[in-house]
Amino acid sequence: MRVSPGERELRLVLEVQLSGPLTETVGATIKSTYNHTWSTSDSVSVTETIGVPGGCTFQLGYKPAIERDTGTFTVTIGNTTWSLPDVYFDSPDKTSDAVIAGTGWTYEAHPISADKSCTPSVTNVSHS
Repeated sequence: MRVSPGERELRLVLEVQLSGPLTETVGATIKSTYNHTWSTSDSVSVTETIGVPGGCTFQLGYKPAIERDTGTFTVTIGNTTWSLPDVYFDSPDKTSDAVIAGTGWTYEAHPISADKSCTPSVTNVSHS
């Protein structure tokens, strides 16, 4: 099984323009643009052998661990300030504990009939 969150990109574009007269008949405009792009990609590979008893159904799910940065996003240009409260950015939790422990994996085994017990066995676990 391979989980590949794929590519993520964050792009910031700031543009500032100043205009005004140099003389009574001549004007000037100065325009400046700043661009910056952050991008990242990653993948996680997990191998497990799961034994499911006969008479059972099995469901495997994955929700990746995330790191959430929260706060107020503030932008000031000249005399104008914009504040956006309660902003958050989610990114994959790349700490070794989260990756090695396989944080986010869920296993569910359900009996087909009410008198059956279903406990899957998990062996040969490897994460990279």
